[in-house]
Amino acid sequence: MLFRSLDVVVASDAEQRGIFSVSDALRFVPGLRVSTLGGPGTFTDIQTRGLRTTDTAVLVDGFPFRDPTAVQDEATAYISDLFLVDTSRIEVLRGSGSSLYGSNAMSGVLNILTDTGGGLVHGDIDVQGGGLGLFHGVARLAGGALENRLNYSAGISDLDVTRGAADAGAVRDWSGQAGVSYALTPNIRIGARFFGNTGYQQQTTDPEPTLTAPTAGVIVAVPNVTFIPALGDPDSGRYSHFADALFRFEHQVNSRLSYRIAYGIVDSHRNYTDGPGGPELPDWFQPAFNTSSLFDGRLDTVRARVDYLAGSHQILTAGYEFEKENYLTVATDQNPVLALRLYTRTKAAQQTNAAFVQDQLHFLGGRLQMLLSGRFTHPSLEQPQFVGGASPYTAPLSSPPDAY
Repeated sequence: MLFRSLDVVVASDAEQRGIFSVSDALRFVPGLRVSTLGGPGTFTDIQTRGLRTTDTAVLVDGFPFRDPTAVQDEATAYISDLFLVDTSRIEVLRGSGSSLYGSNAMSGVLNILTDTGGGLVHGDIDVQGGGLGLFHGVARLAGGALENRLNYSAGISDLDVTRGAADAGAVRDWSGQAGVSYALTPNIRIGARFFGNTGYQQQTTDPEPTLTAPTAGVIVAVPNVTFIPALGDPDSGRYSHFADALFRFEHQVNSRLSYRIAYGIVDSHRNYTDGPGGPELPDWFQPAFNTSSLFDGRLDTVRARVDYLAGSHQILTAGYEFEKENYLTVATDQNPVLALRLYTRTKAAQQTNAAFVQDQLHFLGGRLQMLLSGRFTHPSLEQPQFVGGASPYTAPLSSPPDAY
């Protein structure tokens, strides 16, 4: 039970309108700004209440989903890869949720919930197509067994955009999502969930002014006259995949007390490739030979949480969370001169221990709501490792101070 205000987007309602991505399903939620730099499947970010994109946390079934290799350790790099595959609904928490979910939840929380399954075996197939060479298909299956003590659901989707906006920004994307749970007793349930994606995005140049464009006054935007539009780069691409898994144990002790223990894994991979082909523009330089910039990350999270209904107007929550993050980046090229060939590698890791507590109160039929919460985080950094260059740290790297 949650007293705080939520906006809920039901996945089936969004799909009836032809919406198949999480970002498009959220476009009509008050207080959210969704920006996409191109056609379906291209780079997308989400802002809540006008704050930074890094201040909106993304959760899958209540557990953090983010990219440890991102500069701000958040999920923006993979927003465009989140689709309504086996999703039941998306919950949008308005306002800060950082006490429970960390510093990335300063402005809001997006929680993508997997379909719980159950009931008679059922499924559906949805196929659609359109402009930009668009094809999207999704297939799902769900049901229950053993007198509905065992519930399951699964889905798989494919997105292909062969042309993209202005014949640039082609996309290929496969996603899979599944969940299974089993009731050991009427009050104890164990479960597992998986969400994975693999895809390709063709990279494009940024729009830029022409050399003959006026530099003062009101400039009318005329393609190829006052500005050069985004152009496709045939040998520049983003190859990526992520795997997100969750294992949990839940116990409803009585009508007031419940607790849950869970372990989540997010494994991410991004590889940006480029070559000598493509447009030559004043601000867009093509490399002399093929290059690769690889980013690998992994986030392991263990969380224990207790919820207690102190009365009809109050919920108390307390918990502990342990996280370990691993970061790896490798840059290479295919210079034919082996002595000049590039190879740099950086590896880093950190772990955090956190404790949190929250007290929710509501009065006057829910019209007056109060929230008292706090979080303590103790970070610990491991010494980074560098290959292909000198370490920028002349002394052991110290951990940042504790956060409150």
